[in-house]
Amino acid sequence: MSGHGHHHEHAPLSGARLGLTIVLNLTITIAEVIGGVLSGSLALITDAAHNLSDVISLVVSYVAIRLSLRPRSLEFTFGWKRAQIMAAIINAAVLVVIGLMMKTPADVDAVVIKTALEAVSGVRNLHHVHMWQVDEKDRHCEGHVVLEEMLLSQATIILSSLEECLRADFGFHHCVLQIETERGHDQRLVLA
Repeated sequence: MSGHGHHHEHAPLSGARLGLTIVLNLTITIAEVIGGVLSGSLALITDAAHNLSDVISLVVSYVAIRLSLRPRSLEFTFGWKRAQIMAAIINAAVLVVIGLMMKTPADVDAVVIKTALEAVSGVRNLHHVHMWQVDEKDRHCEGHVVLEEMLLSQATIILSSLEECLRADFGFHHCVLQIETERGHDQRLVLA
């Protein structure tokens, strides 16, 4: 079995395509930063930051492909093939960190939202609020709303008004508001 071997010629082609993808994404990122600064669009700047994270991920993958092309040696009998596995682990870890570090969107002021929602007739308090941005377009908001004593049918009308305010005025796409009555528990906007 002396002629046995695995030979894969995909790496140079994959590397070239990945290089082109990096250049295109970087170009888009730069264009979005310039467009965002000139127009004052936070959405473009946010999307540019997202694209930059994609570029970094692609660069890690590109470097791993280049390393995997290095020849085998007595020290590295498998060559550098595991570089691609390490790149996958690094990229996965970054996704996990970005996911665990979700934060309130940069252009959202929780106090302004609290003031707007508490101005709706029948609302006494908004508290225990969580807001986060899943990606450049998908925002989520959840919280507890204390209402005055009323019929459930009236409460659902107010709930719909609050959700519409969050969507139309603050750009939240997924809103979950829990209706409560005064229960004497902690009603801070954000619980520590």
